[in-house]
Amino acid sequence: MIPAMPGQWDRERLNAVVGWDVPYLPLEAIMQLLASVPSGALVDLVLDGGEIRYRRAVCARALVGRVPDEHATALADCGCDETVPLDVRNPILRSVLSMPDQPRSDDLLASLSVRLRGDMGTN
Repeated sequence: MIPAMPGQWDRERLNAVVGWDVPYLPLEAIMQLLASVPSGALVDLVLDGGEIRYRRAVCARALVGRVPDEHATALADCGCDETVPLDVRNPILRSVLSMPDQPRSDDLLASLSVRLRGDMGTN
């Protein structure tokens, strides 16, 4: 349950929302909880490599349709980083690619395409 606290979404408050019980909750319930979290707070958690994997993954899923332009490149880089666990990378890339009507999308898609082809060993 979201703690009733006004103001900023700090990491402690976000961790309370995405707590230990998240893997046991239905995805719809988790997404409803995270719908009120500002996208910047979600991005900060997703990009934190020291954060727990399931927290990063579920926050990345919550970014679908909400990726801030200023964070799209950092998220795309993280989504293509092979040191990031696949269960975190996939929802990150889904989120980044969920906004094809954004002005940045053509450049971002081209960049992702090149990176992913390189990762698969094809040109």
